[in-house]
Amino acid sequence: MKRDMAAVRKSGSPEVRKSGLMLVIVTLCCTACVRSTTEIPARANTVPTSHTAPPVARTTWPALDHEPQLGILLLRGASFKLRLLQTCSLPDGKEIATSTINVRADGDGIQVGSHRFTTSTVVLTPRQAGATVSIGAAKFVGALELVRERSEVLLIERVGLETWLAGVLPVEMHPNWPIEALAAQAIVARSYAAARWQSRQQEPWHLVRGTADIAYGGELTPSPNVSAALASSRGLVLAHDGQAILARFHACSGGRTEDSVHLWPTATLVDGVTPLSRFMRSVDDPVSADGAKGLGWSLTHDTWKVSLPTAAVAKDLRTWSDNDRRRPVIRSVHAVAIAEREAGSNRVARVSVVHHGPDGERTDTMDALDFRLAVGASKVRSLWWERCVMTPTAVVIEGHGYGHGVGLPQVSAWQLAKQGVSAKDIILRYYNGVTLIRAWH
Repeated sequence: MKRDMAAVRKSGSPEVRKSGLMLVIVTLCCTACVRSTTEIPARANTVPTSHTAPPVARTTWPALDHEPQLGILLLRGASFKLRLLQTCSLPDGKEIATSTINVRADGDGIQVGSHRFTTSTVVLTPRQAGATVSIGAAKFVGALELVRERSEVLLIERVGLETWLAGVLPVEMHPNWPIEALAAQAIVARSYAAARWQSRQQEPWHLVRGTADIAYGGELTPSPNVSAALASSRGLVLAHDGQAILARFHACSGGRTEDSVHLWPTATLVDGVTPLSRFMRSVDDPVSADGAKGLGWSLTHDTWKVSLPTAAVAKDLRTWSDNDRRRPVIRSVHAVAIAEREAGSNRVARVSVVHHGPDGERTDTMDALDFRLAVGASKVRSLWWERCVMTPTAVVIEGHGYGHGVGLPQVSAWQLAKQGVSAKDIILRYYNGVTLIRAWH
């Protein structure tokens, strides 16, 4: 994975556990599942008797029988600039030409360039097919909606799932990796997006563009391998009882994947009952080291070592503590140590921090993922630590793997594909009790 995905406990974003993000969402975490429920009313003009059962609340979700239209959250803010790449029609029948326009929350409505709307949603309809808007270097081809939410305006792209996936695959994996590795990644990302689509029917968007959910580059020219992987895997989804699996993935397991229950202990499928952890349990992953070696990533993805200056750790943890008054006040750090490990995977669950606060020196324990995110997920590459020791000036951590460790390890997918293993068989190594269905063609 070209970037480490922060997983969010109780959300479903690919890599932050108990901490809230950040990005949106999450920062962090705007990715929490919202289930669509329908109450079944008692029949009209019927008087219940002692033998009549009360109405039963049933959870419903859209069927996996067609390609979903996704809502992708591209931007949000009280105001932002938007670069339109073609003329778009506005709800009032007027048009707005190719240009850079200002968008802002205005009163109860939305100001779009020189046009003001009192409605909570403004649809920008492109005149023709092709890229509609650019954000930085990325271009997006879907229809656009501006949605007012409290004091902010959200920019949402409406795009077919397969079109979205074409902008995901070359960002989450190298576009020239083996076709079966790319196809395995496509199945996992497609399943994740379908699960978000099923669970967020009452929300204006389904996915965030970025690591709170999945990295998305917009309109990209596919490589031959990406095109082949998308074609061969089109519509393939990991599912259970008609529900898409919110399938996670990460860069490198380091030799064993993590159990989903350790990161998202209460997460369920869209039915609100079936535990998500049932489908992503810890498994041995012996090809991890060979994959990292073959890619030349042994010292960054398989085994790694980082020396964090104590002063920098103190600064990072001070910011972490200042963001929530319920957290211990940290001003200087004297020692960091492993306090608790997860059963099975041996990854670190809790970290002990000896620090100086307003009341003098004290020791507090914190969630290990909070520690990793606070000091930098690209520095502390995983929570599988062999050891954590103090020097006079630094915290030194040695560990394995890269990422949260749940689900598909991309480095292992590369290695297995090089060995001739199919995308389906790659997938079934890392997801338990799932059915691979072709939900659409």
